[in-house]
Amino acid sequence: MPHLSHSLKAILLLTTTVPAQVGNVWPNPSAETALAGADGVGQDAGLLSLTQQTADAWRGKSCFEYRFTAGASGAAALVFGSGEPAVPVSAEQTVFLRVAGKVAAGASGTALELRARWLEAGGRLVSETPALCFVTPSTRRPWVVLDGWDTAPPGAVRGALALYAVNAAGETVLRADGVQVALDPARFVGGEDADEPAGAINRMPNPSFERGMHGWRSGSGAGGTVHSLEPDRTWAAAGAASLHLAGTVSAERSSYVSLVSQPVPVVGGEEYTLRATVNAAKLPEGGKVGLMLGWLDSTGAFLFADSLADQAILAQTGVHALEVTKPAPRDAASAVAAVGTSGGAAGDYDYRADAFQLLADSGAAPSRPFWVGFNDQLLNRGPITLAQDLDYDTRLGVNCVRLPINLFLNDLYRQVWPAPDAAINLDPVAPTLDAFFNAGVRVLLLSPITPWMLKDGRIDPARYGELAKLTAAFVRRWPLIVAVEAHNEPNTAHFWPPGADPVLFVRFLEAVKREVQQADPSMPVLAPTCNAALTKGRNLSIPDYMQAFYQAGGGKWCDALSIHPYPIGASSGSGTNRTLDFWTGADECMRQLRAVREAFQDSAKPVWITELGSPTTDPPYRPLLKTVTEEQQARSTVLLYDWARRQGDVRSIIYHTNAERAENREGDFGLVAADGRLKPSFAALQAELHRTPPPYFDGDTPGCRWLGPPGASASLRP
Repeated sequence: MPHLSHSLKAILLLTTTVPAQVGNVWPNPSAETALAGADGVGQDAGLLSLTQQTADAWRGKSCFEYRFTAGASGAAALVFGSGEPAVPVSAEQTVFLRVAGKVAAGASGTALELRARWLEAGGRLVSETPALCFVTPSTRRPWVVLDGWDTAPPGAVRGALALYAVNAAGETVLRADGVQVALDPARFVGGEDADEPAGAINRMPNPSFERGMHGWRSGSGAGGTVHSLEPDRTWAAAGAASLHLAGTVSAERSSYVSLVSQPVPVVGGEEYTLRATVNAAKLPEGGKVGLMLGWLDSTGAFLFADSLADQAILAQTGVHALEVTKPAPRDAASAVAAVGTSGGAAGDYDYRADAFQLLADSGAAPSRPFWVGFNDQLLNRGPITLAQDLDYDTRLGVNCVRLPINLFLNDLYRQVWPAPDAAINLDPVAPTLDAFFNAGVRVLLLSPITPWMLKDGRIDPARYGELAKLTAAFVRRWPLIVAVEAHNEPNTAHFWPPGADPVLFVRFLEAVKREVQQADPSMPVLAPTCNAALTKGRNLSIPDYMQAFYQAGGGKWCDALSIHPYPIGASSGSGTNRTLDFWTGADECMRQLRAVREAFQDSAKPVWITELGSPTTDPPYRPLLKTVTEEQQARSTVLLYDWARRQGDVRSIIYHTNAERAENREGDFGLVAADGRLKPSFAALQAELHRTPPPYFDGDTPGCRWLGPPGASASLRP
C-alpha cells in the first residue's frame, strides 16, 4: 500500500520515541555514572580505549565507547555485568537483554551481535550464548537496537550482556547505549507492568474517540485532499463515537488520504495484533481502504518493508471488521495504526473507523503465513524413505517442502505422461504428495518436466504450453499446494541451457502462469528463482537477470519473486574474498533483488526464499562457496530463519537440504548426514521451531539456544 506509506512517513517523522525500560535491573544503562559495569573484551583484539562518550548518544546525554584494533577473529565486545555491579541469576532463569549499538568507525561490513554471558561466582565464564540477535547497521540508521532471550545454564550465578562487533578489521569504534537487563519479565506493556496478561491490554490511545481526536491525525499528499476529519456520533462500533474522514484522491500517482495514530511504544520482536472496524460509506470505482500496522525505529525512522507488509484491505462499502497480526521488527521502538486509501483509485472517499485495538501476543493467527521447510529430494534420488522424511519433518516442526519431481528417474514419465497425445495420470506420485498433505506439510511445487519436452538439451519453446498443462494438472488435483515455482535458477546455464535467456524465460513463465491461473486463480506463481551467480560466461547475476526479466514483462506473470540467496554465494564477492562472513551473501542477494524490484515500481510483490544453506564439506564448485563447520552450520541455520522471518516482504525460507546423499555429496548441506547421523543443525532448528516459553512471546525470535551435550554445543566456552 505505497500510497498510505507516504502519509505515514510525513506524519511519523514528527515524533521520535524510544522503547521503555521494562523492569531494568542494570543500573547504568547510558553511562550516566561513567563506565560503571562496562568492560572491553576481545580474545585477540588490542584495547585502545574504553571511555564515556558525550558527543554521540542514542537516547540520553552519553554512551559507552570501546575503541580497539581487531585481530584475526574480527570480534570484540562491550560487556556489561562481568564485574561490578553484577546481575545475579539462578539456573533456568529467563533473562531479557536489550541494547542499542553503533559502529562509529571501522571497516565496511562490520556487524553487531548480541550475546549472553554466564559466569560462576568467581567470575569464570561458564558459557556464552551467541547470536541472540545479529544486525548490520546502515548509514541511514547507524544506531540499531538488538534484543533477545536466554536461559541461565546450570552453574551460572551471574549474567552479563555482551555487544559484539564482528567482521571487524583494523581500528574500530564500538558504542553502546540503553543497556537493559530484565529478569523473568512477565509482560511488556508500554513499560507499565500490570496484573493483566499482555494480550488483554489495548495499547491504542483513545481507541473509540471518546476523547475526540486526541492521539490521531490526518494525512494527504500528491493531490489528495482531506475535506474533514472529526469525531462522529452518528455511528460507532464501540462506545458512542467514531472518527470520520472525508476526502478526495486525485489522479496523480501516489495520491492518498488517511488517518493515522500517534506512535505507541512496542517491544521489537513481539507479535502484535491490530484490529479496527471500518464503515465505508463511499468509495470510487476500484477504490480500496486499508488497515495498516506500521513501525518506527528508535530514531523515528519509518521501517517501510515491514510496515507495508500484511495489510487488511476492504474494497466495498459497508461495515467491515479488519485485523492484522504480525511481528514487530527487532529494531522497532513504536507502532502506528493507519486507515487510508489504497491502490490510488481517484475519486471521493468517505469512511469512519472505530474500536481500534493493539494487542501484544493476542494469540491470533499471523496475517502473513510463513513457510519453513526443505528443498526435499524424495522424488529426485533422495537418500531417505518417505517414512523417514515425514518423521524428520514432524520432529522439526516444518510446514512446507519444496518438491522437485524427477520424471526422468526410472522413466517415471512413462507412467505419468508418456506422450503429448496421452492422458496425464498423477496416480504414481499421489502416495507421496498425499502423505505430505496428510501430515500437515504443504508442498511447494517445482514445475515438472518430461523428456519429450526437451530439444537439444533444453526445454523446447514449442512445448511450453504442455509443461504448463502438466503443472496445472497438479494444481487441480492438490489445491493445497502452497505455490508453484516455474523453474529452478534460470539465470545459470546449468539449469537453462545453453545460457541464461531472460526474454525466453518470460515466454515460458507466461505459459505456466496462464495455465495455473485457469486451474486455480488464487494459486501463487513464483519466479524467477535466481541464485547467487556472477555475470560470467553464460550465467547472469541476480541484478543483471532481474533487470532483463522485468524489461521483458516478467513482473506481470508472477505473483511473488523467488530467490536463492545462498549466504556465502558468489554475488557477494565471497567467491573471491573468502574472508567475508556468511551473512554477506544473503544480505547482498536480497538487496540486489529489492533494488531492481523497486526500480520497476513493484515493491508490493513479496519474496519467497526457496533455497539456501551452508555446506559442511567442500562442494565441487569451490569458487562459489566456502565450507563451515557443523557447529557454524547449526548457528547459521537458526540465524537465517530469524533473519528471514523478520523481513516483512519475505514469505518463506526453504533450506537445502534435509538429508545428504552418500554419493554426489554436493557439499553436505543437509541437516542429516549421509550416514543417518543428526547434525547439530537439526537440534538447533528443532529448538527454534518448537520454542514455547515464555508464553507471551511469539516463539520466533528468542535467539539461538542449543540442545545436546556441551561438546556438541555451538556456545563459546573458555
